[in-house]
Amino acid sequence: MEASAETSARVNARPEWLKPTAVEAPLPIIEVLTNSVYYPASGMDSDLMSHLGHHFWSFVYADYGYSPEFIRDTLGASYFAGYHLLGRRSVAEDELPLARWNSERSGWLEGGNNREARERATPPFAEWALLERDYGQDRPPELMSLLFV
Repeated sequence: MEASAETSARVNARPEWLKPTAVEAPLPIIEVLTNSVYYPASGMDSDLMSHLGHHFWSFVYADYGYSPEFIRDTLGASYFAGYHLLGRRSVAEDELPLARWNSERSGWLEGGNNREARERATPPFAEWALLERDYGQDRPPELMSLLFV
């Protein structure tokens, strides 16, 4: 029982990499991916964050159907579950493990079965945002990382 309580406390404590100025530094890809909620074919569905935002610090959304401009505009509109945008930036190719992404760019995706969607989609891109929810005097502000690929 003690080990699970320790593990729970570690998961619930805000990770050290997640601070208001994090997007000004290189993307800590391993940290961002660790204990994140992955949402393939996410669209711009903010319900997941609304329901799980109190339990997880990081979300990774993935969807072929959006342009970088649309994602940036949507993040700037305080769209996500009561969180407001604290900072955002485009992620450079050299910040991500791209072996599979590069093969996709050339028109081939291992195991992929949605060729039509990929052909209509924009070239691969990633946007990283830090979002904050302010609870007023009841609790300190809560930070969340969102990586949209």
